[in-house]
Amino acid sequence: MVARAVVISGASSGLGAALARAYAGPEVALGLIARDAARLDAVAQAILVCWRIARKAHAATRALGRLHPSGEPFNDAARLGPVAMLIVHGVIARAERPERQARLAPVILRAAPRSARPLILVQGESFFDARRALRLPPGFLAGYDACSETYGRLDVPAWGANSTRAEFAVLTGIDEAALGYDRFNPYHALTRPPIVSQVWRLRQAGYRTICLHPFDRRFYRRDRAMPALGFDQFLGRESLGGSPTPPYMADQDLADHILRLLDAEGPRTFIFAITMGNHGPWTGKGRPIDPALAGLVDRDMRQRDELLRYLDGLRQTDEMLQNLVDGLERRGSEAILACYGDHLPSLPHAFEHLEWDDWRSDYAIRAGAESFAGRCDLAAHELGRFVVDLALAEANKVPCDKFSMKRLPEKNSANIA
Repeated sequence: MVARAVVISGASSGLGAALARAYAGPEVALGLIARDAARLDAVAQAILVCWRIARKAHAATRALGRLHPSGEPFNDAARLGPVAMLIVHGVIARAERPERQARLAPVILRAAPRSARPLILVQGESFFDARRALRLPPGFLAGYDACSETYGRLDVPAWGANSTRAEFAVLTGIDEAALGYDRFNPYHALTRPPIVSQVWRLRQAGYRTICLHPFDRRFYRRDRAMPALGFDQFLGRESLGGSPTPPYMADQDLADHILRLLDAEGPRTFIFAITMGNHGPWTGKGRPIDPALAGLVDRDMRQRDELLRYLDGLRQTDEMLQNLVDGLERRGSEAILACYGDHLPSLPHAFEHLEWDDWRSDYAIRAGAESFAGRCDLAAHELGRFVVDLALAEANKVPCDKFSMKRLPEKNSANIA
């Protein structure tokens, strides 16, 4: 028997709001009761809008406008309630999306072949130059330093999670300000049709474009997003191997895949690799912690063990970078090698103890670009354009003022700003 009249108490948030959404429909008389009238009204308005969204998306957005969402999740969740916030943000994103997709559609034209260099871009899971936060042994990030002809801080959109936000920014060159409510998860629906990107730019120049990620290809809907961003091929765990649960594929093993693929595909190749080796949580058993590291971290620090596990994983990612540098040198390859961190690790208590509140990750580029060598801080959406410029520029040089670059003090071995 289908209920025709339903009364729900506590409907302004949590389970009550979820039940209200589940029972709502044109054939149901729905009574909602709650102490917080403002939140209850927000839930009711959002449910009403959802009924009409399929046919009247833009009208729904105008209706929700009187709730005055700020577009910032924490602010809107506090004012409207978490459930209403999700509904409001989702409805507005859906209404805005067709126009945004049309504006960001790529113009796919095959350019005349010209000289080009192989390009390897590595997205390091939770990677950043930890020497900025605490003093570490000399040579701790030797691989990163070997890549750091051009290097700097990378302004990424998220902290501790949501890898795809930085990933999308780097691969497309699109500033988050242009994404509206789709910025929180650009792979969810925005990338169903093709989206203009640096990958398409390389495709147009005759590159073979390949993405490697030793995990489930469907996670974050990457299986749909990567072709839309211009990748010819997307290899996941089913092709590369690796575990679906921790410990994941070691980053050094992923480096071997990259070098083998480079050998097989030739010089006009772009390889984008998403690592998994240092993915959290940094708990459980692993290889023994280096005593030299353990002695550098205060014993009374909250999340001390997790930080030590993270640092051990960071060093393994660095070994991957060194393996790539060595492999390219053995081959006499002119490949450009670039790497960056998607976000900082989610270790809030450890960072609080260290009095560290810098959200930025780090990047490095090994390109032999004489036009610029040193530190240059970038936003995530600038990095992809930078490395593709290096790969495609006739003289393999990028003007220093292209992204308002400024020479800044060189790196120190520890505690660098």
